[in-house]
Formats: sequence, C-alpha cells, structure tokens
Amino acid sequence: MVYSKHALELKQLPGLNPLTIAAGFERRDIKIFSDQKELLNSMGGFNYKDANLLLMSSGNFDGADMLTFAKQVTGDLIFTT
Repeated sequence: MVYSKHALELKQLPGLNPLTIAAGFERRDIKIFSDQKELLNSMGGFNYKDANLLLMSSGNFDGADMLTFAKQVTGDLIFTT
C-alpha cells in the first residue's frame, strides 16, 4: 500500500498512521510505503518470472519512473507505442 505525504499536504489532510492503515485492511503483513523510492526498492527484490504484477494508482506513484522499473524487472521486454 502506498500513499503520498505530498498529496495529503496539498489536500490539507492529516498524516496517516501506518498501523491504522494496516488495521483498516485487517492485515498485519501489509507493507505500507509513503516514499516511492522505498516502494521500488522493495519491489525490485522479487522474481517476476511467470508472474503478473498489477499496480493501481489514483496518481502517479509520486512521480516514480515506472517504465524504467518495468524494464528492470522484465529484462527490458516492455513494448511501448
């Protein structure tokens, strides 16, 4: 789970407590990130061979370069138009 501290600031919303988020999902094993670099570092350590990775966002992962990340985890097998 990823949330943007910057987006909360722009919307003048209070900060989020990761424990509250985990409780809302009723999962103790959920990983919660507020920094896109930490997210990408964490995700980069997985083996995605024969796997599907679905990333959904209402934004842009705080400006993360998702195309570069996709190329890294797929060995540059990404087709762009």
